[in-house]
Order: sequence, then structure tokens, then C-alpha cells
Amino acid sequence: MQVYIFIAFLLIAFATTAGLAVYAFRQGTRSVSGIFAAASICESLVILFEMVSLLSPSSGWALFWFSLQEILMSFVPVFLLLFLAVFYYQVPWLTNRKAFLLFLIPALSLIFILFEGRINLWSSKSPSVYDFGSIWLVDTGARIPGIWYFVQTTYTVLLLLAGILIILVDLFKNRRISKWLSALLLSANTLLLIAILLPDSLLLKPAAFDLFLLGISTCSFLYLTAAFTTGFPKIHPNRGKTDSTVKQEQDLINLLILVFVIITFSISSMGILSYKNYEKQQHSQFESQLTSVSLLKVTEIQKWRNERLNDAEIFYNNSSFAQLVEVYQQDPANIETEALLKNWLSAVSNHDEYDLIILIDAAGEKLVSIPESDDPLPSHLLEDFPNVLNEDSIYFEDFHKDSQNSPIYLTLMIPIYSNHGHAPLGLVAIRINPQVYLYPMILNWPVPSETAETAIIRMEDNKVMYLSDLKFHENAALNLTIDLSETHRPSVKAVTGSIGIVEGVNYRGNQVIADVRPIPDTPWFLVSRIDKDEVFAPIKERAKFIWILSSAIIITTFGALLLIWRWQKMRSLIARNRIQEQINESDRKLKEAQELAHLGFWFWDIATGDVEWSEEVYKIFQLNPEEFKPQIDSILALSPWPEDQHRDQELIQRSIETKQPGMYEQKFLRPDHSIGHYSSTFQGLFDEKGNLKTIVGSVLDITDRVNKDQALRDSEKRFRTLFEHAAVGVAIMDAETGEFHDVNKKFCEFFAYSKEEIVNQTGKGIEKAQLLGLEPKLIKQLLSGKISEITSERQYVRKDGTKVWGFVVVSPLWESGEKNAAHQLIVIINETTEQKIAELALKESEKRFRETVTNLDEGYYCSTLDGKVITCNQAFRDILDIPNNVENSEISTATYWQNIDERKNFVEMLKRDGYVRSFEIDAITHSGEKRSILANVHLQNNDLGQPGLIEGVILDITERILQEEKLKTAQVELQKLLTQAEQSRLALLTIVEDQKLAQEEIKRLNKTLEERVNERTAELKSSNEELESFAYSISHDLRAPLRAIDGYSRILEQDYASVLDTEGIRLIKIVRNSTKNMDDLITDLLSLSRVGRSELKFERIDMKNLAITIFQELVPPENQNKIRFTVNDLPETNGDPTLIRHVWINLISNSIKYSAPKENPEIVISGFEDEEKCTYTIKDNGVGFNPRFKDKLFNLFQRLHKASEFEGTGVGLAVVLRIIRRHGGQVWGDGVPDEGAEFTFTLPKRKVENG
Repeated sequence: MQVYIFIAFLLIAFATTAGLAVYAFRQGTRSVSGIFAAASICESLVILFEMVSLLSPSSGWALFWFSLQEILMSFVPVFLLLFLAVFYYQVPWLTNRKAFLLFLIPALSLIFILFEGRINLWSSKSPSVYDFGSIWLVDTGARIPGIWYFVQTTYTVLLLLAGILIILVDLFKNRRISKWLSALLLSANTLLLIAILLPDSLLLKPAAFDLFLLGISTCSFLYLTAAFTTGFPKIHPNRGKTDSTVKQEQDLINLLILVFVIITFSISSMGILSYKNYEKQQHSQFESQLTSVSLLKVTEIQKWRNERLNDAEIFYNNSSFAQLVEVYQQDPANIETEALLKNWLSAVSNHDEYDLIILIDAAGEKLVSIPESDDPLPSHLLEDFPNVLNEDSIYFEDFHKDSQNSPIYLTLMIPIYSNHGHAPLGLVAIRINPQVYLYPMILNWPVPSETAETAIIRMEDNKVMYLSDLKFHENAALNLTIDLSETHRPSVKAVTGSIGIVEGVNYRGNQVIADVRPIPDTPWFLVSRIDKDEVFAPIKERAKFIWILSSAIIITTFGALLLIWRWQKMRSLIARNRIQEQINESDRKLKEAQELAHLGFWFWDIATGDVEWSEEVYKIFQLNPEEFKPQIDSILALSPWPEDQHRDQELIQRSIETKQPGMYEQKFLRPDHSIGHYSSTFQGLFDEKGNLKTIVGSVLDITDRVNKDQALRDSEKRFRTLFEHAAVGVAIMDAETGEFHDVNKKFCEFFAYSKEEIVNQTGKGIEKAQLLGLEPKLIKQLLSGKISEITSERQYVRKDGTKVWGFVVVSPLWESGEKNAAHQLIVIINETTEQKIAELALKESEKRFRETVTNLDEGYYCSTLDGKVITCNQAFRDILDIPNNVENSEISTATYWQNIDERKNFVEMLKRDGYVRSFEIDAITHSGEKRSILANVHLQNNDLGQPGLIEGVILDITERILQEEKLKTAQVELQKLLTQAEQSRLALLTIVEDQKLAQEEIKRLNKTLEERVNERTAELKSSNEELESFAYSISHDLRAPLRAIDGYSRILEQDYASVLDTEGIRLIKIVRNSTKNMDDLITDLLSLSRVGRSELKFERIDMKNLAITIFQELVPPENQNKIRFTVNDLPETNGDPTLIRHVWINLISNSIKYSAPKENPEIVISGFEDEEKCTYTIKDNGVGFNPRFKDKLFNLFQRLHKASEFEGTGVGLAVVLRIIRRHGGQVWGDGVPDEGAEFTFTLPKRKVENG
């Protein structure tokens, strides 16, 4: 496929280069286009010779055309260099002799290539040629280049480099050609250079296709782009637009036609190549398919035949079978022997293809048949019988019929010989039915096809006989024959020795493609064929598709080129209109310029005496064109002064005699008797003989200039008077040297020097511009026009050494844009010593004031009485949300008052008292937000004692007011909550006190008489039940308000956090923590009360497992590794599991809580037992406690740490004490501050009674 793509590419390139050559010859600039056409012809011939070489009939011709191609390739760079030299106007160095010498090396290369066999300068070994499919390719890698080959290659590279250099010089220096065209030409030559250098310099593997040709082809495409976009090569530097518009349009049409022809030729060529390639592929595909099918079927037939012969080998030379046959012949009545023979024959008859197996004796009589049949033996079997016995080999009888109407069979005949003396005993005949396997296998085609078929044939009686049925001819087997004279038949070609792909006509009269080949070891031939119509069907569809696609592309191209032509024509029309508009505009501007410049023109024809004036001449002399007819002396006559007329006439006469332009200036008298001035320039025009023909001239109104000159002289006089008597120092200074040309009296007084000392630089310390202390950099900027003047205020040292302040202004004395070599500067200096001292003091005061105002947190402002702000600080803007892009003059304080009446009262108080203190204002900010502002202002009076400006300070108190209101509300709510909490606490204490009283009463009653035990026990039980009910009711009633307090507090904290300040949020958190602590206190107190009332249930307790389980429950899994928790072996004990669990929960949770602040918390539980009790200890490295207060540890509500440091109610250890005592044990604790605490409790081994 790549071959055809390459050829198509060459076809397009050939059409392009040939078209460019034709296009170049049609251009008018022959020197340029002729050389370019020659280069294009060489390139097109190089491409043509390459295509001829590829498609040559032999390798010799391919090498011949390749040699011609190399000859022309050596001339291409020369023509390209000549073209670029002429095109870029580099011809001065390119003489005819030099141009001739450029062709010397290519001419020698031509000789060396033509005589390559005799002269080995070009190459010592020619390139090789190899077959690449259907084309010849020249392998230049096999060539051994000679010395001249390297000379030619180097010369080609130098020529291309020279051409590239010419383009670069014009592109970056001369710029005669447009950048776009130069870029295209530079790309073309660079690509060609790369194509030459790549194979040789980089030692690449030899390419299948010549890179130089690809470079030439790409160059041609770039040249075509240049021709289409720029008119190349018609455009030439410094030639101008010489072609008419019609010629340009005709050139465009020619170019579009050329492009259309090239595209049509290229698309048609590519379409034909694509069709031919597809046709070849289809042929190759079908031929390959036919060959594969034929080989497959030949192999299958051979395999089938060998399998049949292998079946026959079962009986052939089988001594066991021969002995059985011999025994049966001796005793035909032996049933067993007959059965054995049938078994032998049945073993083979199981094959589907064998429909009859017969055992025949040597006399030709049938002995046994499978299946049994009484039919007589076929005649052909009896005929072949003697020959088979004599041949002593297996005989495979060809296709035959047993009778006229019988099916077609094949027969295997196997002779049987005696084991004694090799006497013939008979034979076994196996009849094969080909309809079972052989015919279906032959007729089957492996891929879908309408006409493809396979047949086997043989030669019989000089005819071809078909041995198998055909797809379109029933009963063709052994019936259809073809005479050998029909040599166009594939079947005849098969039997006459042809092997492989052949073409011809089949039995149906259709053109076919066939594969014919003999079947080894048989007289048969296999013919596999397919109709050409089926082969060409997809080819015709492809041809139709290619034709439609090519036509569509060509039509589309034609339409596109037509649109381009119309677009270009529209551009041409637009360009014409634009040019005409430009001409009209130029005329208009010329007329306007004449009017603005007061310039008129006149013309005098010597032969006719006619004089013409332009309109502006009449305007200059204020004459009416309809009333005044000009004469040659009319202009001179307008000047009533004879001496001036005489002078002007002499000037005109002298100009005519010398044939040089003349000019004079003159004053004239207007019709209104005012005096004007004009300047006249004139020139005589002479014929070839030197005779004066016409005089043309111009008249310029110079009245304004003359008046200005006079005004300037008057101005200079006034300037000198002003200069000398100015109240400030003035000096004229040279702009370049810095020398003073002139100074006035005040300038000398300022520096205490005399005028002579300053101008002549004789005074001490006077040196050019250094007297003024001007920086040279500023003077340079002033001279260059970057700045218009220099201003400076500084201290100067006078001649007597005193220091004075002066303000200096330096500006040029010339107009902007003037080119005057003697530039002068005017220097004005004014003494500002007193003002400077006052100014410095004022600046220092203002600086301190502004720093103070800027750093104020309060907003400072100064405004008029009606509220218009004059100045303000950033805090003022922040309080009122005024953006920084709003100017102070745009701010009015009146717009920020919510209440107009309030502002009126504010102003009245200010006018009355002169100040206002702590005045609260309800304001609206710039963004519309309401704020409360506290203002302190005072009123400043003007010089007349009237109210003038307001100056004041404002403070945003919005947050403070809101906080005060929130704080008041929170304090009221907190007081309510604290009251409720206090009531709850008193009620809870009452419950506890009642419980204590009840227990004391129980103890007292226990000491009474024995007879009242039962009665008091019943009363105590009732009291405990009532107490339990009362405690539950009280705990519920206490928790209800706590839940309400906690719920409403949570709502305030979550939903109103945005309106609460930090203090309000803190108070809410205090309330919530207090309610939580109260709830925990109630829970612990209830637990304490239940401990004393519940009945003990003693069980065996595994203390170690219980402690580990409680620790895992109290500490989340992710935090368990952060605490070093150790449980040593603990003795088991008897006790109430629920209550003992409460003991461990309180002790372990306390250890976790108080050891949490430590970096590495550690808890150790240990224990031991003796005869009377079990002792358990829990120890931590937490914050510990003061051992002086260890006796208070187990008291109710006793805490040794602040609630703010550690949560808790002070009830837990009291619960532990009560549980241990109920079990008959003891508990105590000890600790050291910041080192840890240790708690120990004992439990007796004996069972403790309830109570």
C-alpha cells in the first residue's frame, strides 16, 4: 500500500512542478520566471524519471532512469540559486561568466555518471536494484560512492546554503520581499537541504524511497502556496505594480485553472491507483483462497485414500485371515468358520462408506458377503479378478458403475494367498460409496460463495471426464466430458500439465478463475474455480465508490476555486474603490493643505500667453475670479512700489536665462488698502531645443509670518525690559555647556555675585551650572524632551558664605520639536527663606497631627455645617462602611442620620453651645446597616466669627449596646436558673436529711424490745417503700427543670450563637455545665441511697477479670494504648457482684480522670490474701492529693480538687465506703501531690450477713 501512496505522492508532485513551470513561462518578468521555469522543469523531470524507474520492465531500465534522475538532480540547486539571486535583486555579483561556472561541476557530474563503468570517480560500485512487489527500487545503500559523488553533494549543499543566505539577508536586512513569501521560500530550500543531508551526514539506514524526491515534492507544494497567496514568481522587488487590473484577474484565473487541473489530475491518479490496488488485492485474495482450498482438498483426498488403503491392509498378507479362508474353503459347511469370516468382514463394514464387502474364491465364486446378498458379481469385478491375483497387490479401482443405472462406486480389491506355497485363495472386494464422504467433501466450500466449486477429473479416451457432481450440473460424474481441443477450459489445462492459477471458461460458458493441480498417486486432477463476475463484483462496487468520491471532490474543488475567484474579484473591486477613494481623499487633503498653508499655483503658457491661477491665488490677493482675468504681469502689478517691481522682474529674467528655479518675496496692496506679503517660487520649462515653453509657479501668503516677525521683535524688546526689572532672579543659560549668557539684577543679588562674575565665571565657586546645583541627569531629560521643566527648592551658599533658600524653575526657550543647535534655558529663582522656615514648622505640626489622627481608633472628621466632609481618617470610613474609592468630597454626614429631627437638634445644640459631648446617633452606614454612634464635636468659627467647620470624633457603640442588653437578659435568666438550681439543691438535701433521720429512727427502733421487732419491721418496710417512692418522685421533679434549663441553654448556644458575644456564650456554657453537674449529683445521691437499701447477694467474684472488663468499658479502644494499665494476680472473693462492680468503677474511673494530665498515665492494680481477708490496691501516677485531707476523702460532697479542674460530684468515694462497710471490709487512701494516689480496700473471707 505504501508503494501506491508514494507513487500517488509523486504524481501530485509531478503535476505541481509541471504546472508551476507552465505558470512561470506565462509571466511577464522573463528573467525571473524563465529561470524558475527551468528549475521547475528539472524538478518535474526528476520526479518523472523516478516514476519511470519504479515502473520499469527490468532492473537494467530502472537503473538507467535512476542515472538520468541523478544527472538532473545535480542541476536543480544551480537553477534555484540563480533564481533566488535574480529574484532578490542580487544580480550585481552574478555575471554571465560566474553563472556559466556554476554549471561546471554538474556538467562534470553528467559525464562521470554516463561513463560510470569506465570512470570510477562517481562510484566504485553501482547501487543495487531489487523487486519490491510490482515495482523496482534502487538501493543506494549498496553503492560505494566515489570522490566526485562527495564533491557534487558538497557543492549541492553549498548552493542551497547560499540560497538560504540570500533569503535571510533580505528577510532581516533589505526587506525587499514580503516576510510571508520569504518564509515560504526559506522553508522550501531548508527542507531540500535537510533531505540531502539526512541520508549521507547522519548515516541513516537506506530508505526505501528517495528522501531528496520527498524534499523536491514538498518544495513544489510550498512554491504553489507562494504562487497562490502572493502571485509568485511574478512579484519582483522594486518593480512596483506594473500589471493592469485586468491582467491581474487573468493571472488569477490562470492560476486557479492550473490548481484545478493539478488537483483533478492528482485525484484522478489517486483514484486509478486506489482502484488498481484494490483490484490487485481482490485478485490476490481470491487466488490465495482458491490455492488454499485446492491444497486443502488435495490433502483431504490423499488422507481419505490412505485411510481406505489402511483398511485394506487388514486383509492383505494377513496369515490368520488367509488360514481362516483356507479352512473355510476346505469345509464350507463349517458354521463356526463362516461366522469367524463374517466377523472379520463386519469389523471393516462398520465404516459408513463401505456398503458391500465380498469374499471371492480363486474360481470367482462368492463365498461370503456383508451384508448378505444374492446379487451376482459385477462384470468389472470378474474382469479385473485375474489381474489382481497375478499382481499380488491391493488394487484401488477407479470411479465406476456396477450397471448402467447403478450409483457410482470405488472398489478396493485385496488378494488373499495361502500360507503354504503362496497359492491364490481368492480376494476381498470392498465397495466404497463416494456419496457418503468423498463427494460432500469435494463439493463443500469453506467460505460463503455463490459460484465457487471444486471437482475432480481424469483423462479418459483423450477427453476430460468429471468424476464428481457439480454445483450447477447434476449427474455430471462419469457423464460430463470435455474434448482436449477446448484449451480454454481450466479442466483441459489441468490434464495437460498446468498447475496453479489459470483463467478460462467453465462448462456453463462463464469466465472463471481456477486453481488446477494433480492429486498425487492417483490419475485424478482437482479443479477449484470461481466465476469472475463474483470476483469482480466488489471491485466494481469499489470502482463506483471511487468514481463518485473523486467526482464529488473534483466538483467541490471546482466550487471552492470558483468561490475563491469570486472572493478575489470582490477584493479587487473593493481595492479599486478604495484606491479611488484614496485619490479623492488625496485631492481633498491637497486642497485643504493649500487653504491651510495659503499656497496657490499659477501657470503661464508662453505660446498662447494664457495665464491660469488656482483658486487659492485669488484668495491670497482677495480678488474675484469672475471679475479679474490674470495676466503674466498681474502679480507684479499688485505691488504699487516701482523699485520692488523692477527688482522682481530682474529676478525672473535671471531665472529664465540660467534655467534655474527662482524665488522672491514681495508686499502687495489689497483691495481694502491693507498691506499683505507673499512669496513666489517659479520654474521655467523648456523644450528639446532650449526654447521656453511654460512657466509654472506658486504663491505663498506670508503676511502672517511677516507680522509675526515684527511682533517677535517687539516682544524681544518687552522681554528685555521685563528681564532686567523682574522681581525674581532670571538667567539665560546654555543648555549644553551650562554657561550663563545673561543674568538680571535680582539673580546677582540672590547669589551676591556681580553680573560679570557670573557670566564670565570669574567669581569664586562659580562653575557653569554647578552654581544652581542642577543634576546632569535632569538636564539630559529636559534636552531630550522627556520632561518639560525642572523645579527645585534647596539651600544655596552665597558669595559671603551665608545660606539662603531658593525655588528654581528651569525651562527651555525653544518650542517643542525645534532642531536648534544653540538651545538655551531660562532660569527663574525666587528666595523662599522665610517661607521655608514657616513651611517646615507647619509640616512638622501637620505631620504630628496626621499621625495622631491616623492612629486613632475613633473616627475623626472635619466637615462643613451642612455635613460635606473635608477630611476624615480610615476609622471614620470603617465605622460608616464607606469604600476607599469614594472621595472625601463625595461624603456627606447628613446622609447617615436615621432621624432627621435628631440631626436638627444636634446642629442647634452645636450652634448654641459651640460643642456637643457624648451624643448618641442612630446612623445608617453606606451599606445600609444600622449602627449606634457616640459623637463628640465642636464648632470652628471663621475669621468673621460665623460658624464655619465642624470637627469631631465618633465611636461605634453598636456592639457595646447589644452586649449590655444581652448581658442584662442573660443575668436575669441566669438568676432564674440559679434560683431553681438552689431550690433543687435544698430539696435534694432535704431528701438526704430525711433519709438519714429515717435510718437513725430504724437504728433506734432496733434497740427496742424483742416483741416489737415484727411490728417495727413492717413499719420500716412501709417507710422504706414510701422513701423509695418519695426519692424517685423528688429525683424526677428535680430533673424536669434541669432538663428544661439544659435544653433551652443548648438552643441558645446553637441557634443564637451569631447574636451572642463571647461573654454571653461563656455564661451559657456555665449554665449547661451547672445543670450537668446537678444531674450527676442527683444520680450519685440516688445510687448512694440504693446502696444502703438493696439486699446483698453473695457470689464468687473473679476480681482480675472484673477490673480488666471495667477498664475496657471506661476507655475507648483507640485510647487504651495511651494508658499503661496493669492488673496483677488478684485473689477471688465472695461478695455482691453488682456492688463490687460499683466499687471498681468508681476507683478505676478516678484513677483515669486524675492521671489524664500526665504525659504517660499509669495505673497498677494488685492484691493479696491471708487467712481472714483479701486486700486490693489500685495505684496511679496522677495529680495525687494532700495527705492531710485523706480523712475527708470518703465524706459526702467532699472534693480535694476544684470542679473547674476535674469533673465530679463528691459522692463516688462515699458510695465506695458504704459498699465496703456493708461487706464488712475497710477502705482507705493515701496520696502525694503531683505523684499519684493509692486506694486500698479489704473484704473478709467469711460470709457477711445482710445489713
